[in-house]
Amino acid sequence: MMELGIESKNEHAAIVSIIDKYNWEGVVLVGKEFREIPNKYIIYENASQAKEWLKKLHPENAHILIKGSRAIQMEKVLE
Repeated sequence: MMELGIESKNEHAAIVSIIDKYNWEGVVLVGKEFREIPNKYIIYENASQAKEWLKKLHPENAHILIKGSRAIQMEKVLE
């Protein structure tokens, strides 16, 4: 979404609105753009920080959805 330019902020806000509609046990957002949008979720600047959070949490029997812009390199969360 970083490649969207000025529309990026609107699209990040739309994602937060969609997430808000569901009763998630936990949500982590990655990217500084999410800090500019009011939300109640955990936010990390980059995928490496999210990876460290996930390692500490060590979830078992959990479903984890990882979705991100190619520019943010979310595959690092799984390394």
